This record gives sequence, C-alpha cells and structure tokens, in this order.
Amino acid sequence: MPLKHLRFTGDDLSSGHFDVYECLNSQKLDVKLSMKPVACLQRLTDAECHLNTTSPANTNVIETNHETQPDYDSSNPSCEKTVKRRRVRHCATFSDTARRKQLCDAAAKYLQKNPQGKVQPNSVIVSAPSSKNHGFFLDFGIATTHSNTTVVQSSHIIFLVVKPHLISTVLNEVSSLITSQQIIISVAAGITIAKLEELLPPKSVVLRLMPNLPCVVQEGALLFSRGTHASEKEAELLRSLLSSCGLVEEGPESFIDIHTGLSGSGIAYVYMFAEAMADGAVKMGMPSSLANRIAAQTILGAGKLLRDSGQHPAQLRADVCTPGGTTIFGLHALERGGLRSTTMDAVEAATERARELGRK
Repeated sequence: MPLKHLRFTGDDLSSGHFDVYECLNSQKLDVKLSMKPVACLQRLTDAECHLNTTSPANTNVIETNHETQPDYDSSNPSCEKTVKRRRVRHCATFSDTARRKQLCDAAAKYLQKNPQGKVQPNSVIVSAPSSKNHGFFLDFGIATTHSNTTVVQSSHIIFLVVKPHLISTVLNEVSSLITSQQIIISVAAGITIAKLEELLPPKSVVLRLMPNLPCVVQEGALLFSRGTHASEKEAELLRSLLSSCGLVEEGPESFIDIHTGLSGSGIAYVYMFAEAMADGAVKMGMPSSLANRIAAQTILGAGKLLRDSGQHPAQLRADVCTPGGTTIFGLHALERGGLRSTTMDAVEAATERARELGRK
C-alpha cells in the first residue's frame, strides 16, 4: 500500500484542533479531530503513524499506510478510529479488539514481505462480521466471508481471535463441524484450555497462544501451550507458522498469564521507561525528537545485545559501569527511586489481573 501523507494545520499537535489535508493534492479530508493532546498522540501511535519533524513551520505531516475514514469525532467514544486496522488469520474467526490484532498484523506483513512464503494468500480465509473489515484482505488476495461455518468447513488450522466473552457463542455455532483432524488455536485472553475443550467435540486438538505487540515488526514474543490432544507435531507446526513473528516458546498453561504480565504488558513498561529517559534528556537541553530517537535506539541495541549475547542482564549492566563513572551514579538514582522493586510489582500486578480476568 502506498504511504498516505496527511497534513494537520495549526500551531502544533498539542493544539488538539486542526484540519486534515492530503499533502499530495492538498485536498481537505472530511475528518474532524478534536481531542486532548495526549489522546491525539496516542491515536496517531495506534494508527502506526509517525510525525515528520522536517515539515514546514506551522504544519505537521503524518505518514501512514492506512486508509482514513471520514466523519471521525474522537469525543464520541462509540466512533470508529480513523484508520482501518490490519487483520489476517491463517484461517480464523475474529473480532475488532486491539490485542488480538497483533498476530494477524504480523501475518499480514509477512505475506506482504514474503510472497513465496510458507502460507500463500489463496490458502487463507477470514471471517469478519462486517464488510468494512474485508478490504485489506481482499487487497492481498485473501478470501473473506461473514460465515464462521464457511471458515471451519474449508480450513485445517483455525485461529480463534475473538473477544473472550464471545468464545462460547462462536464455538457453539461451529462446534458440530469441527473434527479431530483440525487444529484449533485460541488467542482469546483468559479462556483456558479446559474451557475450550469443554466447548469443543471430544478429542479436539487445541492450543492456546498469547502474542504481543512487537509481532507487527516481526520481533514479538509469543508463548503457547498444548491441550490434552495436541502433540509435538502440532506444536512444531505452530512454531513454524509463527516463526516470522519473532520468538515462539512453549510452556505450561500457567505461564500464559505470567507471559501477559511480563511481555504482553511489559512492552508498555519499556515505552514508559523510554519516554522517561527522553524526558530526562530534554530536561538537560536536548531536543525532544532527537532524544526520542536516541532512547528508542538505545533500547533496541540493549535488547538485541541481551538476546544475542546470552549473558545475564546483571553481567551486561556491570560491563557498562566503571568505578566512579556516570553509569553507576545513574544506577544509584534508579535504585533510590525503587525502579527494580516497582518493575517487579508491575509484572506481578499485571499477572494477577490476567488471572482475575480468566476467572470471570
């Protein structure tokens, strides 16, 4: 898809009120934006857009490869977002919920970058309740339908990517059509394997999967667990299919909620830390745009070194410190602020919340 350049007129993005134009033809779009500055930036981030800081004074250019939708008013919580999200499942029923989009976003990008990959678009069928979700898939040559039964009848591997409260409804609709030869993979948060097997025919092959947001750039961390009748063969197949999304690990189902607290929610902790580091640099006199780029690259480089070196984080941290140097002074300030214990508390709180949601 070509990039779509949008120009937001006004003093700056913090004004919260601006008109929207397409830069290429200066056509004003029928899009109404009125939101608080923080909400505005969050929505632009959600849209996978980024600010072009080299744009002329008094304009802000947003580059995105998503289509804009007219008549968007963010003050109305029932409104749709200004962008059509990317969704694709290898053979899936799904709903419009952000966390569950991660796996399909990654699959879509994989299909785009790897046209000769393991799964061809003509091997995929997607079920969505509304036609507005179909356009993106059709552009890839992916079959679409409004019928979950059609998906089940024509698929070997079925991804259930629906809101947790809809799992019973969806499986009650298609359960009679599912055979022991099919593989059912659930990405519904909080829905246990036992619950899935209870809703499905006896001997159904079930796996439970939890991805995270960096799947959209093929750097995700995914954890899955096998059901009673899933063998190593099905586990290896899932690893192979999702290997393009990033790290794929298997563990007991009790690890799924911990994974949510560590990695699913953990990326938000990292973003907050990156924001804080950049703010610190701004406080000391560095321009915000430069500080954010350097903070992002610092986290990227540190993460890659941690992953590829195989060393313990404590060893890498010690390697950076020199006696009486800048780093040990900075680390002392972090310890004084309780960073370590607060981060552990955050993982624990998110894990407990995931468990709580699973009991509802």
